[in-house]
Amino acid sequence: MATVGNRPAGTVRIRQLVGLKHKIKLANLISVSDAEFNRFINELENDPLFKCFRYDKKIISRRRFFASDLSSSFYELKEAVTKDETPVDVESVIEQKKEVVELIKKLGIDKFKKYFLYNDDILSPEEIACECGLPVSDVIKISGLINKIAVRTELSGQTGTSGQKHYSNVASIEDNSSGDFIIGYLSPNLARGKYIIDYKSLGIMKKDGIIPEKDMPKLKRLIENLELVNSRMTTLYQVLHSIIKLQCDYLKSGDITDMKPLTEKEVAKRININPSLICRAIANRSVNTPWKEEKPIREFFSTKKQLQKIFVREIIADERQPCSDENLKIKLYKKYNINISRRSINVYRREMKIASSRQRKKN
Repeated sequence: MATVGNRPAGTVRIRQLVGLKHKIKLANLISVSDAEFNRFINELENDPLFKCFRYDKKIISRRRFFASDLSSSFYELKEAVTKDETPVDVESVIEQKKEVVELIKKLGIDKFKKYFLYNDDILSPEEIACECGLPVSDVIKISGLINKIAVRTELSGQTGTSGQKHYSNVASIEDNSSGDFIIGYLSPNLARGKYIIDYKSLGIMKKDGIIPEKDMPKLKRLIENLELVNSRMTTLYQVLHSIIKLQCDYLKSGDITDMKPLTEKEVAKRININPSLICRAIANRSVNTPWKEEKPIREFFSTKKQLQKIFVREIIADERQPCSDENLKIKLYKKYNINISRRSINVYRREMKIASSRQRKKN
């Protein structure tokens, strides 16, 4: 039999096919809308098998990503709702859940966050009820509201527009108490982080025959889907975390001149994934900047040439008298310390469909 390394060639081909199948599924999952993605997560978590392995057997848990949390605006939105200061479309949805909102207010943000948003101790609804001094029915109501918020984009702040294009607003880049930036997710599902599966304990359970044979195919599909969800979450997190690290100066100042040249290919190499996945992960998605402006994620990526074109356009936009390309070259150096040729400026101007200084004078 032909071999590749120490393994039969057939085994290698099977692994390659399995890997390719996973990549295709991941690419498709990354491309679906955030509302669809949240619905998919809710379906997985409502599966009796998921509940069994999370709450009874404690095999599935969740872990938040480093330097990430639920956006502070999420809590502000909840307070605004209780004060009847929200837009009509949001208020009308919350109106149906007034009883639940009052329960959350009485419970307090800290307990709400600990037991309902993150539930790091993997407590069942009955255990949460005992810890919070609530009837189980109230725990189910609050959990149901969180699930609804996770899916309904108009409640979690996941829709927005930038210019004429529609974006899914996924997070806020926020200052923490230490002066660093964190990712404040707008969706509870993203804020809770990725799934952690105790494969060792799962293997022992399989070996000891604790898991019924009839459940094995379902369990395999469940774990595959959870791994896909993890891959999508991790990809988005790694992109946002890279932006926070690499564009830190720009995020602190809000000054475009502090933006560094950065490409999707560079970030893909940095986090060791295919560049096409980054392209899919950031497509039509935006974040809120520290200065409260919604910005498409793609705008944090610019080549050196693209940044130079932005600076040329800004100088032309601020000019009192139309400048020649030679004068633009001089101003570009004085203002941004960028030294490029007059010919390059001419090319940039034409690519941006900006008329010559003579034509601009006429206009």
